[in-house]
Amino acid sequence: MSFRALEGRYVETVYVDLTYPSLAAYLAAARKLPSFQPWNRYLEIGLADLLEELPDGRARSRTPRHVAEEEIASQRATSLRALHGRIAAPTLILRAESGLAPGLPPVLTAGETAAITRAMPRARLVEIPANHYTIAMNGRADVGGEIGAFLEDTGSRVVASGGAAVQRGETSGEDDR
Repeated sequence: MSFRALEGRYVETVYVDLTYPSLAAYLAAARKLPSFQPWNRYLEIGLADLLEELPDGRARSRTPRHVAEEEIASQRATSLRALHGRIAAPTLILRAESGLAPGLPPVLTAGETAAITRAMPRARLVEIPANHYTIAMNGRADVGGEIGAFLEDTGSRVVASGGAAVQRGETSGEDDR
């Protein structure tokens, strides 16, 4: 049990009901999921950061229940569809075709993603055979290539360099190869 300050008083923080035997057990199970292949240190760091270790050795989600509930309520109260057509900037949509684990659906269906793409006047959709974690966390050459091609095609002045976005002509202070 933990407590947080709220308007000068302390209230109990109730966490999302995701508890694992240990952080090591959680990471060992995650390493086996096809959706996290190839495994790398960034996945391990990111996944480990989602949990906190309890005094008895178990690990649980760091997300307080009220945060998850507020996010769900916010999503129900806000129509993102109404906002898509207002995005005028060139937009690259990388859709993860796979769910997080075998048998789970992707975050967005192909139909939902197609509707979003149609609503944005300057959007480009690329389907990536990955899930919503590995599409961004595995240093995939196909993803980097799609982003680079999109930036080039749209005449963007921003290029990826040394793991950071920099303006052309500037340096990130790292090797730009």
